Amino acid sequence: FSLLLSASISLRAADEKKPASLTADTKTYESVVMPFLTTYCTACHGSTKTKGGVALHQISADLANGKDMDLWDTVLKQLVLSEMPPAPE
Repeated sequence: FSLLLSASISLRAADEKKPASLTADTKTYESVVMPFLTTYCTACHGSTKTKGGVALHQISADLANGKDMDLWDTVLKQLVLSEMPPAPE
């Protein structure tokens, strides 16, 4: 959770400056973020079930260029508010 939070905050700050040389860290995304989403999120927010209209199974790692930033903001807010993942999860 703290890794997702810090990545989102730093990318949000980077988005304000938005230098042309920013690229997505796909290695970290694939080894840390996607396994987290798969474990805790995609059963309810994936390809077959999209609770609340949120699907995370194909969310973009390319935050540096703003792709899916609104969706990532939604995810971050839910994590910070401890709304997601639900307690039983």
